Amino acid sequence: MNDQVKPDMESILTDQSAMDQTFRQARREAIRQHRMANLPMVVWRDGAIVWIPPDQLSDIEEPDPA
Repeated sequence: MNDQVKPDMESILTDQSAMDQTFRQARREAIRQHRMANLPMVVWRDGAIVWIPPDQLSDIEEPDPA
């Protein structure tokens, strides 16, 4: 069994800035991995599924914070 202390999930899920930062980091990592593997990335844009070629992945804009 893992001896590490488990994080308090309620506090993590209610900390909006931590959640936003985590999602931005995961998004950057997914883009990085797709570029390294030379694979397109599927995104949802304007109500439709869009395939972004790996050479255009750096052009994906960061969504505006709500």
